[in-house]
Amino acid sequence: YMKKVDDATFREQAERQGFSVVAMRKHNLHPLKGFMRGAGDEALVEWFAYEESLNARFSPEQLDRVMWSTTFIVRKPS
Repeated sequence: YMKKVDDATFREQAERQGFSVVAMRKHNLHPLKGFMRGAGDEALVEWFAYEESLNARFSPEQLDRVMWSTTFIVRKPS
């Protein structure tokens, strides 16, 4: 079970502790999630490429409605 955590809230909490957000990506496109279970490597490569193209075209806020997960890349305080 994964708990829904608001992206802005997480970012604010991380930055308050001195971390800086380097990048943020959305993934796990809802309609394909179940379909892709057990898919071969070639299909997964295409799926990940498609998700990356969506990340390049739309903001995380726009993608939040259709993509289940967020990955933050953060830099720890020096």
